[in-house]
Amino acid sequence: MLPTDFFRKAEAEDTVNYREKELGSPEEVATDAFDALMKGERRVVSGAKMHVAMSSVLPDHTVAGNLRKQMEPSTKPGGRTEPDHIPSKEERDLYKKESQEVKNKRP
Repeated sequence: MLPTDFFRKAEAEDTVNYREKELGSPEEVATDAFDALMKGERRVVSGAKMHVAMSSVLPDHTVAGNLRKQMEPSTKPGGRTEPDHIPSKEERDLYKKESQEVKNKRP
């Protein structure tokens, strides 16, 4: 499954969620969003059906604690470090190139 570039843009690439968990593909995320739109839903959390269901029955502090753990830095070796999503890699390469060009133009 190819992840989107969400975690890089959120500056959350070192988190448990990104490095250790299975991520939804861009196609799954888009399908979930489209289906929610067609149903007139006001919000959608793609791929996190259990988290959404649990958040309606557990106390807020428990839900927040669970989410906090997922967003902590990963301490396990290995895991995902770069997106496999081709458009994300292309965007990243373009950004690096443009950043280098700007640095080279500075006096």
